[in-house]
Amino acid sequence: RIQQIQHHGQWTGTRCRVQVKQYNELIRKNAFNYYYTSKYNMPYCVPGGNFFIISFSQSDVISCAQHVERMDKQYVAQMEQLRSTVHSKSAVPTTQVYPLFIALSNLWNSFQDDIVLLSVLSNMIANLQPFLRFHEELFPSGSVQTLLSDIAVKTDEERIKESAGSSVNPSDFPTQEWYFPEKTANFDRLPIQYHGFCGFTIAAKDGLLLPGNPDIGILNYKERYYRFSSKEAAYMFAKDPDHYIHLIGDKAKQCAELIQLLELHQQFAAITPHSQVISSD
Repeated sequence: RIQQIQHHGQWTGTRCRVQVKQYNELIRKNAFNYYYTSKYNMPYCVPGGNFFIISFSQSDVISCAQHVERMDKQYVAQMEQLRSTVHSKSAVPTTQVYPLFIALSNLWNSFQDDIVLLSVLSNMIANLQPFLRFHEELFPSGSVQTLLSDIAVKTDEERIKESAGSSVNPSDFPTQEWYFPEKTANFDRLPIQYHGFCGFTIAAKDGLLLPGNPDIGILNYKERYYRFSSKEAAYMFAKDPDHYIHLIGDKAKQCAELIQLLELHQQFAAITPHSQVISSD
């Protein structure tokens, strides 16, 4: 659906481009939950995935409706101004009337963008419904509650908060380079490996994806940058980066979808990134 809308003839607005980019990223991150849940039978993945996407879509529908209401008021105001400017005059200077026509044209394009965006949201939610039924069949509510009765299910945000205030001491690794947000210019622009997931956790926990906390410190190893989910994970990885990088490569050979998800193309010379294939076509 996203690809269809990207080629839609009326899709010209920046707002729609931003939304579609967000959905692409959201779907890329959450699609792995289904693979991981079904393969490893891990109940903590259940609350994520499509439930989050649907909540995200509902929020955007509300935002879109509010945006349309504002534009509708602007449209009425512009039409009133145009009517008062033209009125019953036989001729009107272009310097007066052209800016009003341009403003109306921009509003009309915005209306079209919102129509397209609402269509994307509607189609997305409709296509996600079968996956909700799949979740219910795979993890009946009663079984899931039994499994989670003595377990505290943590969100990614809660894990990051737990590791707040815990950072790597660079003096413990005198031969390695570490970056920290308060000391590094353009810190948020560093090209992080594995899409920001913790490299140690991927290698040591059978491909488990946990977001890294940048406040812990980012390791620069051979001009590549790595985040970690905890200080302990950072120390373990930093002691032997090549070992864990090799383990991640081995895991990707078993689960080929990790190559695209984590952008591991540089470790597999015979593989061409999907983005390059699309651009060459």
